[in-house]
Parts: sequence; C-alpha cells; structure tokens
Amino acid sequence: MDNGIKITLIDDLALLDNWRDEWEKLLCVSRPPHPFLLWTWIRLWAQRMSEEGNSPILLAVSRGGKTLAMIPLQVRKSGLLRVLEGFAQEFCDYIDWPALPGVEKEVGQAFSVWLKDFSRYDYIRMYNLFPSGFAHAVLSGMTPGVVEEHSIAPQVPISGSFEDYVKSLNQKFYSDMKRRERKLVKDKGPFEYKDAFGNDELPEVLDTIASWLGSRLKSKGKSSYMERKGMKEHLVRLYGELNDQKLLHLSAIKVQGRFAAINVAFKYEGGLYSYTPVFDPEFSPYSIIRILKLRHIEQCFSSGMKVYDFCLGGEKYKLEFQPEIKQLYAFTRYNANLRGSIKKIFDSSVKPALKRSKLAHDIKEKYLK
Repeated sequence: MDNGIKITLIDDLALLDNWRDEWEKLLCVSRPPHPFLLWTWIRLWAQRMSEEGNSPILLAVSRGGKTLAMIPLQVRKSGLLRVLEGFAQEFCDYIDWPALPGVEKEVGQAFSVWLKDFSRYDYIRMYNLFPSGFAHAVLSGMTPGVVEEHSIAPQVPISGSFEDYVKSLNQKFYSDMKRRERKLVKDKGPFEYKDAFGNDELPEVLDTIASWLGSRLKSKGKSSYMERKGMKEHLVRLYGELNDQKLLHLSAIKVQGRFAAINVAFKYEGGLYSYTPVFDPEFSPYSIIRILKLRHIEQCFSSGMKVYDFCLGGEKYKLEFQPEIKQLYAFTRYNANLRGSIKKIFDSSVKPALKRSKLAHDIKEKYLK
C-alpha cells in the first residue's frame, strides 16, 4: 500500500480472537461515544453473522507494525448480488470503526486501493454511519462514492436537575403522560419498575420480547428477527456477557406481576443507550413506553450520566422528550464488474422511475376516491 500502509484481511473466525488486544487498544484511544464497537458485541455478532451465511471480515490497517485502524465489514448475499456492508449492520444502531486520531486520509486512501483488488462484492451499502465517527470521516472523503443522509438518532443531554428538565418539556405532553399513568393504575392496578435482572431471567425476557414483536409484525405480514433459528440463544449469550460486565441495562414495567413493557439498553462511557423498547399491545392506550423512557431519563440524572440516547429511529414519541438530533449517513459505491454495473443502472435509473410511477398511481387513486 502507499505510504507504507499495509492492510491485513482477517476472514477466518478462528483467527479473530488473535486481534482482540489490538482492537481494544484502538477502542481505548478512539473512545467512540456508543457501545456498538465493544469487543463482546463484535465477537459474538461475528459468530452469528457467519451462522446466517454472511461472511464477516476484519481489516487491520497498519504502518511499520503499528495498527492505525480496524475496519469490521461483512459480505452478505442479496439475491444474486453480494453486498459489502457495515459489520452486523442490521443489528448495529451505529456503524463505526476504531482508529488512532488523525489518520482518516491515509486510511481512506489505503482502503480505496484495497477495494479495487477485492473482488468478493458487487456493491457497497453502509448505513447508520455515526456522524462524528472514523468510518464516516473516511467514507465521506472517498471518491467515487456517495454519502447521503439516511436516518436520525435522538438523544437527551443530561445537565442540571431532573425537575428543570421536566419543566422544559411540552406541558401538554407531560400532563397527558401523567394522565395515562393514572389511568393505567386505575384500569390495571399498580405497576412496578424493575431494572435488575439475573442471567437466569434472560430467556423469559427474550421469549416475551419475541412474542410481542411477532404479534406486531405478523399483523403487517412480516416476520421478526427473533423468529430466526438460534437468535434467542445468541441474544441470551450476548446480553448475559454484557450483564456480567455491568454494561447491560435491562428494565421493565410489570403490572400485577406480568410484563407490560421491556427495554434493552446498554451503559457505556457515561451514557445510557436504548436498543430495544417493546411493549404488550394490551397496554398501548397508556403510552407505557413513554412512562418507561421518562423513568430512564430520571435515572440518568440521579446516577450522574451524561446522555440518554434513544439510538436509531425518529419515532414521534422520542421527539416529545426534547432531544437533540444526530443525523446518520449512508455510503454507496458500485463495483465495476457486470453485476455491480447493472445494480448501479437499476438504482440510478430504473428505481427512481418505479418510484415516480408508484407516486403517480397513488395520486391518481387518491383523486379517484
């Protein structure tokens, strides 16, 4: 590579653990403000992605024997196409890479050269790129390639007192939430908040999450990721290891002894990162997730945390909590091979035409009605 930079490809899971120390050294230096680069997270998702037929890849970028950055990727099959994407992208709210500071340009140049020689993909699609992250800095400086806005992630900075924070909320929103809380107690009975779970309780929690997700998505003609073979066992292990490291924040609202809402979150670097909020559809009229979220934010204030991060998604209820908004990004690039070229033509010409046609059809149908 140029500038004496070397890229080592690690695509054998049996060799992955040999790079743990290098990974954690970089993580300690770069200190990304999110938990989705923890070694436990990376290692166990690598195993899971491999079991699902994807190909996890780790690139170690070095110069003179010193590791500058590590780039976790995966190759996923999508029909006849091979997509090079962010590692465990479907399950990572933020995509990022650990690296030394100030090496974005050098690593970007080396990565771009490496891609020209790497033939095991037809196009690149990485999304949920963290705005201040190393991956975003590298990819946004690469050409050819397109970086565009993709999604958002709200977060509440924790400063001052919880009482002052409550006063800053829209009082109509806050009054409505308290009214629903009173109605919940009246209709269903007292509720309790629980935020300490043992590993032996994880299977029951995940069975409950799977049931709620399955019911909600089935009504939309879709299936839940929890229905995939071995997914429950994978998450029991993942959450169990994070719980042992005191990084898991699993909380629930229980009414009359049964779960009404559950939230999986992670404690990391002075922040609380909400990952999976779910609830029993029976409790939908009470906006029970809002009740749970306000309890989380109150805990952040009382425990001296710096931020409550709703993570991926701009759902309306999140915006009611007066958050700051992080813009997340996506990167797209096509290989020059036949399938990559066809995909590029489809995305740039055929897909927009289909969207325009559908839009015209929808407008026509609305007018006729």
